[in-house]
Amino acid sequence: MGYQPGIETTKIPSFQTTRTRCSELWFVNNQELEHAILGYAAKYRNRYGVKLYAFAIEGNHIQSPALFPKSNRAHFMRDLNSSVARAVPRYQKRHGGGRFWGRRYSVECLPANADVEEQFFYTVL
Repeated sequence: MGYQPGIETTKIPSFQTTRTRCSELWFVNNQELEHAILGYAAKYRNRYGVKLYAFAIEGNHIQSPALFPKSNRAHFMRDLNSSVARAVPRYQKRHGGGRFWGRRYSVECLPANADVEEQFFYTVL
């Protein structure tokens, strides 16, 4: 899909991806960490009124198609990503500290229902 500007609207969903530094595999075979991350996603979904269509924790990234009806994607992503970065050292003893995420999250607009459906299936499958 290439680079798209980080446009945020109350009516158009988007697809967010956040990747770990150097694509390190911190999210593999760690059920406690996975439950913590899902808890953070639920907490911030409720706090910010976000509609998460799907949410996936992959080996080195987290991704989700979502709608932000209150135009607060940046706040949601800031809180989620900082909570995950703080949680990883608690559940991954080999994490040596330092910056956790590789860069700012990427975002793609999903203007049509078919786009949301495609990213939903991409995420869950």
